[in-house]
Amino acid sequence: GRVVSLLLPARLSDASHVAAAVLRRLGVRPRPRTPSGQYQPAALFTDRGVRVVSVEGLLSLASGSGAGTGHYGGGAARALLLEGGQWLWPPVEVGHAHELTDLVAPGVVTRVVTLSLKPLVVEVENFLDGGENGHIIERAKPHMAKSGVALKDADKGKAARRAAPS
Repeated sequence: GRVVSLLLPARLSDASHVAAAVLRRLGVRPRPRTPSGQYQPAALFTDRGVRVVSVEGLLSLASGSGAGTGHYGGGAARALLLEGGQWLWPPVEVGHAHELTDLVAPGVVTRVVTLSLKPLVVEVENFLDGGENGHIIERAKPHMAKSGVALKDADKGKAARRAAPS
């Protein structure tokens, strides 16, 4: 592979600006933006899937400390530039599990398990703690409502009833 040098201004602080500079230096044209914002801008990630959001985080990644990257274990020494701007662990096959130690907190193992390939469905274990779960539920409660029921044409006008468990 070829080595590409890149000189960055000292005042640069956002990792998205570093990503844009790398893409320019490599000659990669940005994807056209659609009115709906269909394409995400490129982003930098650690090799463990954690988005690097600051130049400080990128520099600490290069030094091996992992500070500022959201990775508690240290030791990662490379960053990945993803053109689509979103990290996705490869699904491999149904039942496959990626085990990620120290991703959310020291000593915690986060598992990403593939439940379906089409559509892609994954289960993420140990992603949020109880306090975070409760916070999300409380924030969502004012926006929750019972869902409506769609009936077949033959059943319209009939009283709705609950299905009995079998």
